Amino acid sequence: MKKIILTCWFSVIMLLSMSGQELTSSSQVSILTCGPGQELYALFGHTAIRVWDPAQRIDKVYNYGLFDYSKPNFMFDFVRGETQYMLGATTYGRFLREYEYYKRYVYEQILDLDLDKRNEFYQFLENNLKPENREYLYNFFYDNCSSRVKEGIEDHLPDFTYQDVPSRAVTYRQLLDEYTIGREWTDFGIDLIIGEPGDSIANHEAQMFLPEYVMAHLRRLKSPDGRSVVKHEQSVLIFDRIKGESWWVTPKLVFSILLLLEFLMFIFPKSFHRKFVKVYDLSWFVVVSLASLLLLFMWTTKHNACHDNWNLLWLSPLFIPFSILQFSKTGDWNRRVGISVLGMLILTLLFWSWWPQRLPETAILIIGLLFFKVLRNSLRKTIDIRDYLQR
Repeated sequence: MKKIILTCWFSVIMLLSMSGQELTSSSQVSILTCGPGQELYALFGHTAIRVWDPAQRIDKVYNYGLFDYSKPNFMFDFVRGETQYMLGATTYGRFLREYEYYKRYVYEQILDLDLDKRNEFYQFLENNLKPENREYLYNFFYDNCSSRVKEGIEDHLPDFTYQDVPSRAVTYRQLLDEYTIGREWTDFGIDLIIGEPGDSIANHEAQMFLPEYVMAHLRRLKSPDGRSVVKHEQSVLIFDRIKGESWWVTPKLVFSILLLLEFLMFIFPKSFHRKFVKVYDLSWFVVVSLASLLLLFMWTTKHNACHDNWNLLWLSPLFIPFSILQFSKTGDWNRRVGISVLGMLILTLLFWSWWPQRLPETAILIIGLLFFKVLRNSLRKTIDIRDYLQR
């Protein structure tokens, strides 16, 4: 979905000046589906609406994927999931130039609407474009640039229903997986940050949070007499669908090597420099503690997709006190917390297939690594921080 403002305010004002016009019989309303891009924000594609009336020289594209990054506290609101996205408009030519530059395909579906419906839809968009109406609270799964287009069409065609929909039990996470093929690190990051909601079943309407699924299911939206809402389809910009290129340094490869290193450190502790081991261990505990805090924080935000995250079983908040206790003079609490952490790691693996959330496969390697690391640091006597890096 788009995360940048596509046009300047001057262009928006010029387009707004057309508001109130009635479309003519030569007009058409169409849905534009844009292919995925290389950047993370463009990974899932984009959906927009085109209104074209050559008789009145109207050719506008409406886009629900904009936000104003110049707003006060923008980054803070973005992290908390409180970003106000908005509807914007630009010319069709300007819209196409951007996608042509990035070599992303654009596909057009012309809607079979009578003149009254076209005018009704056009005025709806123009009214939504007003400053007091244009903003909405973005939600990745449930309220984004694609779902807004879907809902706009459904609201203006209440008699139309989705017909001949294939029965397919698919989760939100599995839908996202289709866009991370060849992007192993991105896929791993998404699986870490997306919680249990990502493993809910997405029916055909829920699937339309993704632009390409809006395009696919619009073909099945039909009137009671079986007339499709899509009158004609055409490719506007023809480019191959951008795919990720597999990088040989994958998460599984990296963490497999680190797991082997950890096993060797556990079996042959005297073969490694003590100062290196101490710094290496502490670095791991700090990183895992920060990851745990991040997942806990995301649970408190309005990013619903990040709630109820079962990755906290193995990225346990217990790593925070365990990290601090590495500098304790007494080993009792270090061992107690360490045993608790080990218990959480073992529990995660024992019930791996029964957790309500699909955990990333790479996590098995990290859990093994952390198991040996925590076991080794729980058994040894703890030392004073003043001596930590001097021995």
